[in-house]
This record gives sequence, structure tokens and C-alpha cells, in this order.
Amino acid sequence: MNPISAVIFCVLLGAPDPSTSDLDFAGPGWYRLVLTSGQELTLIIVERTGDRFDCQFQGTHIQLHASQIEKLVGFDTEHELPPEEEVRLRQAVGQLGSLDRAASSEASRLIVDSFPECRAVLHESLTHRDPAVRREVIKILGEHGEHGEDADQIARRLYDADRDVRRTAVFALRQFGPETLDELVRYFGWEPIADLRKLVVKTFERWQDPRVVKPLIDAMQSERNPGVRRFIARALRIYLGPDYGDDPAQWKAFYSRVSKRLERQIDSRGDSSGGLRR
Repeated sequence: MNPISAVIFCVLLGAPDPSTSDLDFAGPGWYRLVLTSGQELTLIIVERTGDRFDCQFQGTHIQLHASQIEKLVGFDTEHELPPEEEVRLRQAVGQLGSLDRAASSEASRLIVDSFPECRAVLHESLTHRDPAVRREVIKILGEHGEHGEDADQIARRLYDADRDVRRTAVFALRQFGPETLDELVRYFGWEPIADLRKLVVKTFERWQDPRVVKPLIDAMQSERNPGVRRFIARALRIYLGPDYGDDPAQWKAFYSRVSKRLERQIDSRGDSSGGLRR
């Protein structure tokens, strides 16, 4: 009998005596338990009904009676994962790159259900050796993360050796909005692949935020790829109105005439950072 089965067997063996033990149960979540048998467990308590505790222990449902529990301590999941849960999540992360779509989807579901407690594991996995895993982790953080530590971690993958990882990072940062403008401006100046630079321009266009106009004007001055320049020209037409094609001199001259108005527009939004005001 393996150790897990042995623990469950010991817990379920026999009918415990009724107990009115006053255990510190603060609601559903992770707990460390010391059993009257001397065994220690870390598990999820789903519900307490009287002296009965419905629990999940490594994927198995068990029921404990208060008389079987000597000590019950809430687990601080905001700062650490229970060891068993961390192992399970790391295994799930490895499955994100699986060619088995069902396995990959199930792994993603498990991770999302554990967010944000699994944030540290995901951040660490952004350097996983498998680029498919890195891409899926970025997607999860982009969809469920927050601007700040999650966006900062994703921004580091803008310089990943794998172009598809970089592409995924741009899409993820797009979801965080113009607060990631500075990161994408720096990346645009570095990215050697024209299609990925186009993706950055498209991101700026979709944000509909005047802070992106100055970076677009600057990009028009330095960009050498005609396809990327056409993308920039389209975005500038949407923001500014006139059509100067991909002529950097005309766009720069027009911007010099309207920059004060755009700055006032930014100020009226209550944002004094980035883009236009340099």
C-alpha cells in the first residue's frame, strides 16, 4: 500500500466517536492538519457540516470527523503553495506543451483554477526549455494576470529567442493596455522581424490612446521596411486624420503643429506619462 493510500485507509478506518472539538475552521481552503494518530496532512477542506469535514487530498475525496483531528491550521496560500499542490501544478505546466490537446486543455484549466496562488510557479515557467510551454504560460498570465508584476514578467519574453514566444508576449501585453507602452516601444526598436514590428503598430492602433502618437511618429522616421511604414501610416491616419502616406517628413511636420493639442488631450485624461510628452 503506497503512503497516500495508507493515510486515507487510516483516516477512514472505523467510526470515530462523536466530538465537539473546537477546531479553527475559517472556511473552504488549504489547511495543515495533525491527526490524533500523529499523521500530518496538507489538504483542501471543501466544507464543514457539524463535526464532519469534506476534504480533497491529492485529488481524492475523503471525509474526516473532528475527533480524528488534533490540530487544524489555515495555510497562507497568498505567500506559498502547499507542497503537494506545487508538485501538481509543475506537472500541469509541463503538459501545456503537449501535442495531446485534451491533456493540454486540462492542464490549462487546472492552472487557471489555481490562479493567482500559482503566480510564482508561472513566472518561473516563463523560462521553461519548451517554447510551447512558454507561449501557453504567457497566454494564461495575459488573460488572468495584472499590470505590474505579471506584465513585467511577460515583457521579458519580448526578447525570447523564439519568434512565436515574442509574438505571444505582444498579444498578452496588448491586453494590459497602454500602461505597457514603454515596454513595447523599446521592443519595437529592437525587433528584427518586420511582421512582429507590424504587430506592435497594430497594438498601438487598437488601444485608441493618444499617448501612442509620438512613438508612431518616431517609428516612421526610423523604419526602413515599406510594409511596416504602411502599417504606421494607417495608424497615424486613424489618430490624426490626414493621409501623408509613408512620408516621414510630412508626418513630422504635421505632428509639430498638433502636438500641443494632443498633449492637452492626454492631460484631460488625467495621465501625464509616456508617449507624447518627452
